[in-house]
Amino acid sequence: MTEKTRNQLLDGTIRALRAGQVRQAVARCEELNRKWPEFSDGWAVGSQVALEIGNVDKALEFIERAISLQGERAYYQLLKAKCLLDIGSFERAIEIAEQGGEMGSSDAEVQNGIGSFFSLNCNDHARALPYYERAVELAPNSADYLYNLGATYRFNGRIDQAERAWDSAIRLNPTYYEAYLLRSELKTQSIDDNHIEQLESVVSKGISDWNDEVFVCFALGKEYEDIGKESESFTWLQRACMTRRRHMKYDLQADLATVDKLIETFPASHFRTGSAGHRTEEPIFIVGMPRTGTTLVERVLSSHKDVTSAGELNNFALQLVEFAQHSTKQNGIDRFRLIEISAELDAAELGLRYLQSTRPFTGKTKRFIDKLPLNFLYSGLIHKSLPQAKIVHVKRHPVDTCFAMYKRLFRQAYPMSYDLIELARYYVAYRQLMSHWQEVLPGAIHEIEYEQLVENQEHETRRLLEYCRLPWDDACLAFEKNTAASTTASATQVRQPIYTSSIRTWKRYETHLQPLIEVLNKAGIEI
Repeated sequence: MTEKTRNQLLDGTIRALRAGQVRQAVARCEELNRKWPEFSDGWAVGSQVALEIGNVDKALEFIERAISLQGERAYYQLLKAKCLLDIGSFERAIEIAEQGGEMGSSDAEVQNGIGSFFSLNCNDHARALPYYERAVELAPNSADYLYNLGATYRFNGRIDQAERAWDSAIRLNPTYYEAYLLRSELKTQSIDDNHIEQLESVVSKGISDWNDEVFVCFALGKEYEDIGKESESFTWLQRACMTRRRHMKYDLQADLATVDKLIETFPASHFRTGSAGHRTEEPIFIVGMPRTGTTLVERVLSSHKDVTSAGELNNFALQLVEFAQHSTKQNGIDRFRLIEISAELDAAELGLRYLQSTRPFTGKTKRFIDKLPLNFLYSGLIHKSLPQAKIVHVKRHPVDTCFAMYKRLFRQAYPMSYDLIELARYYVAYRQLMSHWQEVLPGAIHEIEYEQLVENQEHETRRLLEYCRLPWDDACLAFEKNTAASTTASATQVRQPIYTSSIRTWKRYETHLQPLIEVLNKAGIEI
């Protein structure tokens, strides 16, 4: 058995892992470690495979074995940090990752990897930034590293530097289509300063992958809107949305039926019985449809000295599913059965599970924000399991809400947003559900309208803080000075003071939006 054979098996394991072929990766890794037990890289890739399949204990065991054979190396330290993070040893994970960064200070790939660890695994974009900067310093011709650097600059509010990084990435790799869209979204383009000619040239040359075409079409829609050419803007938006929708498997009826099931399963009487829930005032949930001003409200609140934002957490839904599976000893529970089971779960334990799952990213201040808009689906369960938690529902004009979603490319969420009629029907269901929660939980959910917040910032902020049982803090009126990173689609806008230009944007596109407006009108929603 030669060294060449060993290395080929190692490379095959890595390729299988990157391709998502987990079974093949496991089989090759087992063979590699059985035949060459003194080969440290074999145990390191074994740690990667174990992490991929969720076996954190084995992952940690394997990387420790690699270290015992070879000694501490930058790449090994990074893998160990990921293992430690997964078992909840947050501070130790940070320490190990930083050690890896020091060991690999002259290795661009290591620096990029440490940056990704902090940004993707720890949601700490400020700590990630110097590693991405070092990676680009070491490898200035890497479009991938420049792309990562641009994204992190954007999250940290350094907009001009983000634009320069993405300009460089595009020059190095003109097929980095996602960078075109992100660059367009950084600022309001002008007639004299835009990328429309370049973008149209890219489309005219042909784009082989439909995903990449969608990126560029959305970018053109955004830039044409910025310069006041609504007809051209909508043409590109519609092309982007139709292309995206055509390649998606989405069942609107299932989502509408889910709302009906929630309303049926959680009547007012449900909240008068059962356990009292877990008693904590820590969480503040900001819910609603996306693009309604949820990020603005988050920045206002997180500017308060007693509040930090944990971002958009999937934790409540994940803990609900995990608890339901544990309670029933079943996996793969369908959504309607899950709703039925959720009504019978121990509310106090669900609340505690949620709170614990947010650590160590929470607990640093008295209160934290969970700003996942889709938590509106779980508002009833959230209140039952965390009765002292606050739920803030952000509303915006119905057509402005829907159109803002239509012209935004969401990666994995909100599949209803690429067809105007589907979007309108989903919006109607959302309104029905929120009306239900308000009816069965009177006074539990605070509603704030985006337009009113923009037009009377101090009044609405005082109402919001009073509901959240927070003392007044002048910093909430100067949220644009908040230096915390933002990873939402509004990461650029939250760096600006409140503005009114987004109110009634839909009127400029009224003729194009008639299919959506008709559905809303028929449902009795006031336009």
